[in-house]
Amino acid sequence: MPSTADVIEIAKVSVSLVIKAIENQQENDLSLPKKLSTESYLLEWAYSNNYTGIDIDGFTNYVYGMCGGYAYQAEGLIGTGGIVVNPASGGARVPIPLGQYAGTGNTSITFSQAINKSLLSATRGAQGIGEIIFVGTPTGNDVRWDSTTGTLTVASAVPFSTGEFVRILVY
Repeated sequence: MPSTADVIEIAKVSVSLVIKAIENQQENDLSLPKKLSTESYLLEWAYSNNYTGIDIDGFTNYVYGMCGGYAYQAEGLIGTGGIVVNPASGGARVPIPLGQYAGTGNTSITFSQAINKSLLSATRGAQGIGEIIFVGTPTGNDVRWDSTTGTLTVASAVPFSTGEFVRILVY
């Protein structure tokens, strides 16, 4: 069983994997990304605040179980276990970390190296983001990913600030 910190990361990556599976019509539970996102956020909060009102090990197991088969794939992508793929074989999807500074007041940032790539995770100023959406306008801490242009868009209420570093993980 992975550590609580690893399960939090596995769940976050699993959210993106589920969204991709939904896009490819390989997943029918359309609410699974939101459920996983919510539960991983709650687990992260409980873990980082040393909250004693729950059984943290039990909650960790619950969140890990919610990830289902996506956990195995996520573990392989973030390097905590799961699948090991030889990129030389040609069929592997290797995660690519990218980062750059955003322009002050902007709500979008474009990563030219991420065009036609799937977004696994994103951070702004070393802080995680909310849900990754692919259509519509982001609100709160959610972001919109446009793979055709490699553009990450944040809500207009929370534009990028001076010196804010944005990091994404794509494949």
